[in-house]
This record gives sequence, C-alpha cells and structure tokens, in this order.
Amino acid sequence: MESTSYSAWWPECPSQQEAREVESQQPFRRLLFLLGLSLFAWLMATVVPSAAFSAPAPGWVSLGDSFSSGEANPPWDKGTNQFRFGKRRNGCHRSGRAWPRQIGVIQDRHFACSGAIIDDLYDAQEETGPDSIGGQKDRLAESTRSNPVSLAFVTLGGNDAGFAEVLGKCRVPRRGGCLQRMEQVEVPKIEALESRLTHAYEDVRSASGGARVVVVGYPDIFPSPREAWTRCNWMNDGEKRRVTRFADVLDSTIANAARKAGVEFVSVRNVLDGHELCTPKAWVFPISSLGSGDLASIPKDQRQAHPTRLGQRAIASAVQAYLTRHSGTPEQGVWRGAVVGDNTDYSVVMALSGELAAPGQRVGSTDYPELRCGGTLYLVSRDGARTVMEERIIYGANRCIPTVKVTLVRGSTEGQALVEYAPDDGRRGIRASVSREAVMPDLTDRVDPGEAGTWRGAVEGDSSAYTVQMQLTSGHAVAGQIVGANDYPELSCGGPVSYVGRTYGRLVLKEQINRGQASCVLTGEVTFTVGEPMGLWTYYGSTNRLLTAAVRRQ
Repeated sequence: MESTSYSAWWPECPSQQEAREVESQQPFRRLLFLLGLSLFAWLMATVVPSAAFSAPAPGWVSLGDSFSSGEANPPWDKGTNQFRFGKRRNGCHRSGRAWPRQIGVIQDRHFACSGAIIDDLYDAQEETGPDSIGGQKDRLAESTRSNPVSLAFVTLGGNDAGFAEVLGKCRVPRRGGCLQRMEQVEVPKIEALESRLTHAYEDVRSASGGARVVVVGYPDIFPSPREAWTRCNWMNDGEKRRVTRFADVLDSTIANAARKAGVEFVSVRNVLDGHELCTPKAWVFPISSLGSGDLASIPKDQRQAHPTRLGQRAIASAVQAYLTRHSGTPEQGVWRGAVVGDNTDYSVVMALSGELAAPGQRVGSTDYPELRCGGTLYLVSRDGARTVMEERIIYGANRCIPTVKVTLVRGSTEGQALVEYAPDDGRRGIRASVSREAVMPDLTDRVDPGEAGTWRGAVEGDSSAYTVQMQLTSGHAVAGQIVGANDYPELSCGGPVSYVGRTYGRLVLKEQINRGQASCVLTGEVTFTVGEPMGLWTYYGSTNRLLTAAVRRQ
C-alpha cells in the first residue's frame, strides 16, 4: 500500500569530532564493543523470523504495490528512486530486501511498485524506466513470452481502498475524524473493489500463461484493540476498533476476490504480532506528524507505515511456509460430479487443500447439496494416483453415513477423477465421476471476516413465524470454541454457537440454548454461507426437518 504523507523523526548522526573520540578509545573498550555486537547478533538471531534468502526461482514473478516492492527497505534497485525538483519520476522503490526477493523472485521479474493501484496493472505508472512502458501486466506478458512463468505473486487493493488517506485522517488532527463513517463510506468502498480485484487476478493468470497465482494479503500494522498499546496515544479506543474493522473488510474482500478468480490467497495478518506500530519493538516504519496538520505542507515520506527489514522477513517466512504446505499435491482443488450407485441421485463437492499431510491429518471437505450434509476428510494413505481418505460428517449427520472410506482415483486425463465410496455396510459401486475446477480452496479453521458481524432474517420451515439474529466474531477457531450467538427475539430464547468446522464455502456451528430453554430445542447444528447480498442460515435439528433463513448483515 502507499504510505502516508508525513515525514519521520530521524536520530542525529555523530559528529566528526565524536567519531574521532570514539576512534581514540582504548583497545579494551573496542573489545567490549565487539563482544556486545556479537551478543546483539546472537540475540537477534533468536527473536527474528527464521526465513533466509532462498535460491533464485527464475520462473517466479511478483506484482503489486509497496508491500511487495519492499518500500522502507533501501537500497533501491537502480532507476526506482528517481525524483527531480521534488517531483516523483520513478518512486517504485523495489528492494532486494522485499519478501518476494527473499523467497526467490529475481530482480528482473520483480514488477511491484510502491503506490500501485489496480489500474497500474494495465497502465504505465511512472515517468522513467521500465515502469513508464505499459502496466505491470504488460511487463508480465512480455516476460512470459521470453521465459515461462510458473508462479505469480500479487499484492493489490490497499491503495484503492484508501489506506494512506485513512492513516492521514487518524494521525493528523483537524482532519475530520478517523473513520467516523466506517460502515457508510469505507466498508462499501472496499467491498466494491471485489469484482475489480477478481478480474485483475484473472488477467494476471492469463498474462502469465496460466501460471499458478498466489495473492498475498496485508499484515496488520496496528495491534488488536484488545492488546496493550504502548505508543500512538493519538488514537482512541473507538478508532482502534474501526482501524481493525477496516483491515478485516479489506482482507475478506481480497480473499473473496481470489476465490472467485480461482487463485490462491495467503493471509499474513498476524505475521507482525507483537511488533506492530505502537509497540516497543515495532517492525514497521513509524508514522510521525510535523507541522500544523495540513497534509499539503508536510513533506512526503513513502517509508512510513511499511514493514521494515524484519517485517519483510516475517512476511517471507509466512509465504514460504504456505508454499511448503501447498506444494502442489496432485489432488489439490475442488472436484464436482454426480454420485451413482446409491438409493437416490445427488452430487458431491470435494475440496482438497493440497497440503502435504500425514495420515490422520485433515486434507479436505465434502458437501452433498441435495442431501444437505457434509463433512471433513482425513488422510489414510497416498499411493500413486490413489488418495484414500476417511470422511466424517459434521453437519446433517442423520442424512449421510457418519463415517465412510472415500478414495479419489485420478484419471489419465488431467482434471478428471473417480471417487469411490466403501461404506461399512458392505455396499459397493457407489461412485462419482468428478471434474476439477480451477480453484484452490481455503479450509483454514476460522470465522472469516466476511462472515463476522450481526445477521438477521426470517426463519422458514417451522410451524410459527419468527426471526433469527446471529452474531459472529472473526478469527481463528478450534472445535468447541464459542464464536458467537443466536438469538430468537419472538421466542425469547437464544444461546452461544461454537465452532465445529468448515467445508468449502460453508461455516459449521453448534447451537446451545441457555436462555428461554422451554421455548426452543436445546441443541442443533447450524451452517452459514455468505452470499451476495445476503447469507444463508440453515438449522439442522434432531429430525429431518430443515429450517432456513435468508439473513442480511445489520
């Protein structure tokens, strides 16, 4: 993202006289300095992220904005720090310390540029250098023609969302307040970026010759409002919550766009944990305010609010860890097809994460839309083209066999496979011919920011008319963790909902009524799917009857 328009305080350098005095000190003091330097280096090695520079990967490219160019981490690549008479001619500020370069992207294929917006994929951004000849997508296409691309990283959207402007309003007084109209202005503005980002990711994949595309999000540069802030007393508690909400919506929008484009998404929100701005040991270049608060009078400093060397290293570690986990197991993707050989007709949607899992670890999920049930898949074994898994139903258990052996057999034709079921009752011949979609599923255990909030709608399928109001809190979750609550105002009952798991695009919860128990069934399963513009809430009780509600965010 582009930085704010503020200058930063710099520590003064020692004078020449002070330098001569230091030079004249006794050898014993020089020895102490060297010992101290060695101790500092050892301590740093124990507390900073462990990522080291990887071997060059000529088939990898990086596109996007300042969080990928390496802003705030000089020295800059030649020609990317050109200013004349105070006017920017090329301020891309590409750095060899940027996280893409740390994990293998070579300089000639590092196209990210500080300040880039979505339009800069298509149009020249700068006045001089290669960034003045077409957009980043054009450079990618030209590079692909001379040398095939196998992996493209993209970081975009922060500047389009106006993050720099937000920081300006929050940091400098008399600027009309900090996100005072968050839900009315900023949230719709960010959510409107989803379709543009989707098309941008699709265009990157096309320009790269169909290469694998990995979209990388933005780290949280501020601590959570729940954590102790030791700096930044210029931001009150309400502003802290709104800044976090801004980050939630942006991360969710980028993730949804990546999913719709059929590309991968890596969230790096937590990589600066404990080292954000406003903490004693920040890995983010500080924001400072000079002057009267008039932005036009304050010199621009692109470095502010960007990850420093250690912050870039933390992002590199997270992306490298993701690539290690998702190193392209052959069955990775979303598979769909019609099931035959059973008592009724239905289809299966099987999402496989592609992680290098050990036997017993989760590798994916299944959904059976017509049967209204689904579950998680755990690896049993891999043998050539055969992947054997155990399916455990987590919602709609009275509609599907609770546990069954499932085998995916990849065919000789790319993207085609056979799913075989082996239930314990001895039945054979239940199978599905499935095709793979160009989608890399994200099955992370969490309540997505796009699912968080308060949702309300009328319940259908029951004998009486009433509404449900569901409140969900975003964040990573484990089975059994309370993540929200359901309330039924007309029935005067309600209670917490705990996390069960998730399948492809579906959040699975367990409801436990603890208020007005005489009016409601005590426990039940709930699934939630976010749609446009409404979500679908489904309740699975102890009988075969389903209750549904089209819910809208409040």
